[in-house]
Amino acid sequence: MNQKLFVMLFNEGIRIVTAIYSNKKKSLMSFHEMIFLD
Repeated sequence: MNQKLFVMLFNEGIRIVTAIYSNKKKSLMSFHEMIFLD
């Protein structure tokens, strides 16, 4: 397998996982805010 392509896919994968993780954290935070600010 082409190493350049592998690195590109790897970086893309990390970027996607990071985006999903931060989105989950954001929704968790707003969920907590809804509970505590009520």
